[in-house]
This record gives sequence, C-alpha cells and structure tokens, in this order.
Amino acid sequence: MRTQVSYTAIVFDLDGTLVETELCWQRAVAAMFERHGQTFGSDEIQSLKGLPAESAVRILVSRSDRRLKISALTDELNQLASIELSRAARLMPGAGELLNSVRSSYLVGVATNSIRSQAERMLDQLEIRVDALACGDEVSSPKPEPCVYHLACQRLGVATAEALAIEDSIPGLLAARSAGLATIAVSRDKDVRLRGDWAYDKISDTSLARLLNRLSRVDS
Repeated sequence: MRTQVSYTAIVFDLDGTLVETELCWQRAVAAMFERHGQTFGSDEIQSLKGLPAESAVRILVSRSDRRLKISALTDELNQLASIELSRAARLMPGAGELLNSVRSSYLVGVATNSIRSQAERMLDQLEIRVDALACGDEVSSPKPEPCVYHLACQRLGVATAEALAIEDSIPGLLAARSAGLATIAVSRDKDVRLRGDWAYDKISDTSLARLLNRLSRVDS
C-alpha cells in the first residue's frame, strides 16, 4: 500500500465506476448477437468487464460461419450501445458527490475504453465535468494496456506517479498500474479488490472520500 506520496490528479474509469452502464452494454451485446443468429448470456458478458467492445465482436466472429468484418461489427455494437446509454445510463450512487468533493484538491480525468464520441455524450448527458478525457479509440491499444492512462496523464499535465486511478475491473487496474499510477479498486469482487493499492466496496464509501482527502495532503 502506498502512503508517502502527495497526489495531484485522479483519473477515473467511466463505465461501471462513474456511470452505471452494465445493463446497457448487456442489452447492446445481446442485440448484436441476436441480429447475427447467435446468443450471448449475461455470465459471458461479465467475462468481458473492463475490455473494449471489440472483445465481444471477436467472440461473435469466432462463432459465426459467415464472413463478418470486425470493424463493421464494432461500429454496429457501438451504435447499439449508444442508443441504450442515452436511454438508461446513470451516475453511480455517490459518484457525483465524490467528484464534487475532490475538485478543489485534484485535477480530474477520465480514462475509458469507450470511443470518444460515446464518452463525450455520456459526460454531457450526466453533466460530468473533467479536466481531461482519454478514450480507447485514441490509443494504439486499449486497457489492459497502459496507453489510455498515459494519454490521460499527458493531457492533465501530470506525471503518472502523481496520479491515482479509480477502477472497477481487473483490465482497468492492470492498465493503470502498468502506466505507473497508484490504484483504487471499487468493487465487491475479491479478485478485483486484490489488484488495487486500496480497495472499497463502492464509490460512495465515505472512507474512500477520506482517503482521497488525506492523499492530497501528504508531504512527499
């Protein structure tokens, strides 16, 4: 556990961390598979948590006996997801309050595997204000690779060692750690929690807010 560093920025994951999107993506993936004569269960969708949309597309391509193009299917899935997200995406309980509480002490960024147009719509729709946004379609490799976290910190103007990452998935935590950020896992899943430098059940945990307040004031 890291305790002797003063941090100047927080980089949040978007889907599942700041915004409740799980059901939206489940519906979108199920609809895409159904369109192409396949089924995809909720347990299988859980295995894709934190991975880019293309991961689900590759599963569909591997199952189909038709010649399907990954790029076209990825666009199709993102379109389906955007419709669902516009209807049902909601701030995670406590996310708005936490964002408001950290703004005076930290720069705030978002690092997401979502495409930029989709992420910007969600931020606008839910009135989430950030200092920098880095998205999966802006980097060579999405999470679990570290590229999107490097880009977020570059846009915030901070070194990765000065930033905290808040994530709800193993791919996201691996990406942040590989980039050099300290990590906070927000999940009830034991395997996810073990990957973080700190871990909390949910983003609304008051102990998380106290930790962030303390870490902005520790002398290096």
